[in-house]
Amino acid sequence: MKRKFSILIFTLLFFSVTGCRSTRVAHNRNTADSLKEDLFVFYDDGNSPKINDTDSYVFFRLYNPKYIKPSVGAVLQSCLNSVDTNEFTGSHISIGFDLSDNFYGLTLWARPNFKIEQCTNLSTNEYMVTCDERYSLQTTFAMKVTQSEYNNLKTFVEKLSERDCLKYDSGKNFEIAFDTVYRLSSKGNRSGRTYRQRIKRIKNNKGEFNFDRKYKFVCSTALGFILDKTVANVHDYFIENDIDYNFLLPTDFAKMDGMQVLFTSSWEDYNDAAILYCQRNPEMIKYISTDQLSGNAIFRR
Repeated sequence: MKRKFSILIFTLLFFSVTGCRSTRVAHNRNTADSLKEDLFVFYDDGNSPKINDTDSYVFFRLYNPKYIKPSVGAVLQSCLNSVDTNEFTGSHISIGFDLSDNFYGLTLWARPNFKIEQCTNLSTNEYMVTCDERYSLQTTFAMKVTQSEYNNLKTFVEKLSERDCLKYDSGKNFEIAFDTVYRLSSKGNRSGRTYRQRIKRIKNNKGEFNFDRKYKFVCSTALGFILDKTVANVHDYFIENDIDYNFLLPTDFAKMDGMQVLFTSSWEDYNDAAILYCQRNPEMIKYISTDQLSGNAIFRR
């Protein structure tokens, strides 16, 4: 029943936004055309992370999938591409704590919904099995946090996964979809859902997070919630920009304060891209595993 409901939602959304295609801002940074004849795109524009011993980074992966056949995910991707005005394109986002191919993401058909996914091993996520790893793209971002925030964030994410606290709620996509369409006509493409509105809605909910409860999100809103609770700069960013993380798109993360874009590759080439990025930026090697380094001929050349 839930699956049929999801299909209905995305089909209705598709027809509701088709007429808005002409107003969409063209994406040009992480599409198949941006790769051209290259296997990878590295965004070395002078803003690459420069790490010292007191710096810590968490990583985010934005997925721009190529679906093997028509599916709910394919309709969602088409809809987002029709109305999303952000610079990067994508329909799913996950979080990781190094540059290995182990990122936590929230998807509908995964069991549990929130778990580690590997884009070089599609069997780790039921959503990815519907995609072609040769032509599906990923773009990796980094965000600087304090060592304490890194430790707290990692512990929190691991516990959320272990306790199966996060559930994917297809119905929330419907609300986000209408808000995304609203952005097209708003000044500065701003969401109609604000931080102040969210605070009013939850003013009577002052309890601590309960790991025995089930909390409903989609991939992007789950990460917004996690960062709001664990990273001070992100919490402040939401307040200062009056953003309700419950209505974040996956592509909204790319424009957060402190977010740095690193590289784009196909899913199957992710490990090679990560290794080569660290070859170009040696200060990032501490985020590559020994197994990745020893098993990769490109880096040893």
